[in-house]
Amino acid sequence: MSKLTNKAIKELLMKVSEVMNDYEQYEIENGDAWGYVLKLNPNKNIECRIMDDEWCEYTMAIPSDNISGVKDILKGFINYLYENEINFRNGYLKANKGWYARKHKSLNTWFERNNRTKIDAIVEDISERYSTTKRLENEVEHYKVFISRLYYVLNCLVPNYKLEDIKEVTFKRLNEFNIKNVGISNIDNKLIVMKSNDDSSYIIDKFDIEIDSYSNVNIIVNQIVSRLRKVA
Repeated sequence: MSKLTNKAIKELLMKVSEVMNDYEQYEIENGDAWGYVLKLNPNKNIECRIMDDEWCEYTMAIPSDNISGVKDILKGFINYLYENEINFRNGYLKANKGWYARKHKSLNTWFERNNRTKIDAIVEDISERYSTTKRLENEVEHYKVFISRLYYVLNCLVPNYKLEDIKEVTFKRLNEFNIKNVGISNIDNKLIVMKSNDDSSYIIDKFDIEIDSYSNVNIIVNQIVSRLRKVA
């Protein structure tokens, strides 16, 4: 893969920026029209500033080294938000069920022993946990607004990006299992998978899978690989 010139990257950023900042009137009136300022920094990082009028709400940057097109830029920022803002918050939220179960068990124990000091301390912990949970839930929703916008632009500029992702991940998985002579093509939103014998003289298996906006890449890849392993 040849490395893009600074000029080519800047042209891609202009293309992305045009769609990112193209809002419907109702979105502007509802206050949903965040501004996105994209630029290539002197250190070769691609920076995205998310603006609320003149105020910079958030800044993120990704390296430009492996950028080959619009998809890499948008997926780069999506991954950045998940890795830096979403995942650790979701980790805390997912741990709530076990945390509350332990606290309720302790609370029941100290109620039975009529230990008011312990009860008050646990109630305070639960109250703090609830406040933190609501704050993190709101923050996750806040950052997901930006992720949603990035996916919107990705769908606009690279309508078949999910098909490309599925193909890429599938071939990586097939390589791990040393499954060869597989071809994957697509017609519209339909993936067509074919597996040939060792000398490619005939087709062992052929099937297709419909892909839509709700399709999960990992689930689809697992379906393909699982079936091909049975005939490999």
